[in-house]
Parts: sequence; structure tokens; C-alpha cells
Amino acid sequence: MPRIKNLSRPPLRPRRAALLLAALCALGLAACAETKLSADEFLDEANGNGATVELGDQLPTEEEGKSLYEVTLRPLAPGTASGGGNGEGPGSHPLSGTLAVYEDTELADGGTQDCQAALEFLCYQAANVVVMLEGNGIEAARLAAAVEKMGD
Repeated sequence: MPRIKNLSRPPLRPRRAALLLAALCALGLAACAETKLSADEFLDEANGNGATVELGDQLPTEEEGKSLYEVTLRPLAPGTASGGGNGEGPGSHPLSGTLAVYEDTELADGGTQDCQAALEFLCYQAANVVVMLEGNGIEAARLAAAVEKMGD
């Protein structure tokens, strides 16, 4: 299973659970094996779990071990099961952001910390992939749910 982090809300449990999981992973349990995702694999998983993420152009980055892409979260089409009526209203506009694919989860953890420090972004991490969104809305909630399902 990929390591999943939904950073749009505070954790539900105290640090003890995270420390226990880290200790178990340090012991080398198979459940903690590192999963690496490509940008396309992340999109397939997220979109398969209800998100509407589109990959844009690759962006330049000077950070070693990192590939950076534009992403857009599109609203569901009007009249679809979850898309509602006319596609208008709060959260019905596309959200933009970036998707960073790191060589490993340790580098992704650092990218997630940088994202959190910026405060104006919503940050999501699945294994070695970090998504940074410039806004909030229904599409961001849909991505958060998809990322959580990826960890199940």
C-alpha cells in the first residue's frame, strides 16, 4: 500500500499512532514497503477513485529527484451522478495546482513539509507523489477522498 497523507485537515489521532507506525516500519514490516508511483499511475488511481484530475505540461525544476507537472481538477459534467445540475455554484470551477513526483517517499515527505509551510496550498501526498492545490472546493474534496481510498 502506498503511504497516504491528506494534509487538508488536522490528523484525527495524537502523535502516538504515527510514532507506532514509524516504529513498525523501521522494523521492516512488509506492509510498509515503499511504493513508487509515476504521474500517470497516480492519476489513474485518483481518477479511478472519483477525482477528476488532468495532467498538464511538465514544468521545469532544478530540484534533483523531482519531476513537476501542472494539474487541473475539473468539475464533474453537469447531469452526472455526482455533478449536480448546471455545473454552476461554489466549487464548480476548475482548480489548478502542481503535481510533484519524487524519486522516493523521503524526498516527497520534504516536499509535503514545504507545501504545508506555504499555508496557501492544500497538500496531498500518496507515496512519492505530492499534489499542491491553489484553492478549495468540491474538486479538492473529491481528490482528498480519492487519495484516502488509495490507502485502503
